[in-house]
Amino acid sequence: MNVLVPAAAALAGAFVGSLGPLVVGIIQARSEHRRERMRLAATLAVDDQRAAIELLKLTRRGSIPPLSAYVAYHADVLALVARGKSITPEDMIRARERSRAVMDAVEGAQAEDPKSPQ
Repeated sequence: MNVLVPAAAALAGAFVGSLGPLVVGIIQARSEHRRERMRLAATLAVDDQRAAIELLKLTRRGSIPPLSAYVAYHADVLALVARGKSITPEDMIRARERSRAVMDAVEGAQAEDPKSPQ
């Protein structure tokens, strides 16, 4: 009987000790996934803004939204894709509305302080 208590304690300790790295690995993988998704959103946003600049050069009409509006839009779209369900028109409308809200906030800050960065 005296031998079973230390053996059970050793097994329980080994079990608890093995859970630590597993939990840390899961948390790190989720964090890396989010970081990579944001990196992709930023890359897509830069490419999208470059295309808008080229279009503006050709048409000489319109304006270019700030890069942050493009990033917000692409981050929302990538989050929808990562969700794994079908994307509805309402989802796209919400992503566009959030992008518009970011653009309005940046333009409001720019109007208050013309030297503020976009």
